[in-house]
Amino acid sequence: MSGYSGLLHGEAVAYGLRAAARIGAAVGLTPPARAARIERLLDGLQLGREPLPYPVVAVVAATGTDKKHAGGALRWVLPTADGVTVRGDVPDAAVLAAVESVLAGRPTGGGA
Repeated sequence: MSGYSGLLHGEAVAYGLRAAARIGAAVGLTPPARAARIERLLDGLQLGREPLPYPVVAVVAATGTDKKHAGGALRWVLPTADGVTVRGDVPDAAVLAAVESVLAGRPTGGGA
C-alpha cells in the first residue's frame, strides 16, 4: 500500500484488527464483549490508538489491493464469539463508519 510509509506493517495490522472488531460488532457477528476485549488488548499494547492523517476514502480504496480481495469482492475476516468468519457481504456503511472512527482515534461507544 503506497503513501503509508510512516506506518509500520504491524501498526497497520493493529488498526485493521480494531476496524474488524468494530465492523463485526456493527453487523452482529462479533459479540460486544469480544469486540470490547479486542479493543482493550490493543489499548493495553498501545496499538492502533492514535489518530491517523489518511483520508477515509483512500484507506477504503487501498483495501481493494489487499490479499483477501478475491472474485471482485473484499473478503472480511471478522471476529466471532469463538473464532473468526470470512464474509464478502459486509455493508459499505459499516466499513466506512469503522474506518472513520479508527482513523480519528475515537473509542467505540460500546465500552471498549
